[in-house]
Amino acid sequence: MSAPLYLFRNLHKHIRIGLFFLSVVIGLLASFGDEIRLEDRITPSLHITLQSVWYSLVFYCFVLIFERLLICIQKSQSTSGKTWLNFNVGIRSTIILASIIFICWLPYVLYLRPGVIWYDTANQLLQWFHLPNLFTQGQLSDHHPVFDTMVFGLFVQLGNLFGSGEYGIFLYTIIQAVITSAVFAYCLQYMFELGASRRLIKIAMGFVCFFPLIPLYSIGMVKESIFLPIFICFSIEHTKVVRTHGSELLHRNRLLIFLILSVLLSLTRKTGIYIVVSMCIILLFVVERKAIKRIVLTGSVTVLIVGILFPFVIFPVFNIQEGGKQEMLAIPFQQTARLMKNHGEEINEEQTHIINQILGVNTASRYNPYSSDPVKGFVWNSQKNEALGPYSRIWFSGLLDHPKTYLEAYIAMEYAWIAIPTASSPEISNRLMPVFASGTNHSFFDGHEKIGLSNNTSDRGLKIENSINRIEQTPVGMILFSRALWTTWIFAFICYEAMRARRYGRARTLATVAPYIVSYLMLWISPTSGSIEAMRYMIPQVFLFPLFITIISVHSLQKQQNSDM
Repeated sequence: MSAPLYLFRNLHKHIRIGLFFLSVVIGLLASFGDEIRLEDRITPSLHITLQSVWYSLVFYCFVLIFERLLICIQKSQSTSGKTWLNFNVGIRSTIILASIIFICWLPYVLYLRPGVIWYDTANQLLQWFHLPNLFTQGQLSDHHPVFDTMVFGLFVQLGNLFGSGEYGIFLYTIIQAVITSAVFAYCLQYMFELGASRRLIKIAMGFVCFFPLIPLYSIGMVKESIFLPIFICFSIEHTKVVRTHGSELLHRNRLLIFLILSVLLSLTRKTGIYIVVSMCIILLFVVERKAIKRIVLTGSVTVLIVGILFPFVIFPVFNIQEGGKQEMLAIPFQQTARLMKNHGEEINEEQTHIINQILGVNTASRYNPYSSDPVKGFVWNSQKNEALGPYSRIWFSGLLDHPKTYLEAYIAMEYAWIAIPTASSPEISNRLMPVFASGTNHSFFDGHEKIGLSNNTSDRGLKIENSINRIEQTPVGMILFSRALWTTWIFAFICYEAMRARRYGRARTLATVAPYIVSYLMLWISPTSGSIEAMRYMIPQVFLFPLFITIISVHSLQKQQNSDM
């Protein structure tokens, strides 16, 4: 038999059909993201076809190369043997690992002193001190989690007792760095317990210590800095529950820890409760019958506390304003705004009046394809609530008449999760992963002096931002700091490899990595994707990466080096 004929007949053994189709999807998404950002529309063309083929090929190669790299790292060194760096679970080992991580982060802590606060945090602090802000005239609001507002406010108040709120921010920065360092240390130990090689864990530790996004998003005074270490701990506990078929929860103290983490996860981020409920539902299908009641208990108590006790009891008692619905309705609002811009002549006066009640006048002129803030606004009231029913019928009618307009509005909002950065990309930083550090200048918002923050012109944070931006915009930096790579591409890689975990079980592996999957899916209801604010939405994918790539390395790649799908 001739060599060409032999290769043709055995081609199916070397081409992974599943990976081929996944690559086609990823290539199309990347092309759509480019097209919507460059042309503000999606129109089938030869250019999109060729670009899709190119991105598909790149993703296919990315999976094979990354797969082989992880296999080599995992099998290159056993988990046994003595070394000065001990990853076994234990208090002494945790302290040593956490100390190393903290020391590596310490230059950021000292250089950015007294600490970085974000714009959202500024509004939360103004609320805590009963001062006018973007959302209220001084009343506490649940637009941002009240739990986070309380933590930030108490630290600034503590600082004021010693002469300046700046002291409180610096103390928060140090404590948060210590806590997150300890959580990462525990995560590394658990990775070792899972069966990761020492080399893989050392690489993960180097990533945690030196990848600049990790420390800079850990030490800032922003709600994500509280949420992220909790999410890592919750993900570890979730993994333990899946691996033990639920017997982990039969121990009362472990059940209590899982419950506390579930509640804290829901209190520190709006999407936290959806993650908890989703995980509880998934766990019901993978645990033994005797653990089901404890899963239901965890989910029920979390919903009772966060979904009922807080909004219906605590908020009224303490006169806390409930957060508006505009955040969860950002996507349909953007679609309506695009509809009015492109097909405004088809909307009658009655429909326009109803839309204006919710979105305000001149919606079409305020429409920004890549950010929903100009359209949705920041305030919700009873008038908007009453118009929501009629508005929903108008929205559905627009969907039937102009589905392509709605699709383009949606992809434009979420384009940064799929569009690959290139040297010619417009506003390339929106496709990369910039950091926010200019919040070291605490005089950037009105009212700062009333809460004990000084008027300063510190530009140290800006220097950090500019330095990292320059690194990211180099040819290598555009690859390593691609927003699409760290969200959609790595998500697709993890899901694909989980589906190949035949020995451990596809369903069980998917259940194990479920926190990462659900966290990614939450990105697709974000009010923006190509902004510095959107970095807060996607940063959990970066923080969870070491844990879940270890799970894939141990459960899938290590067992299936020769299997094709």
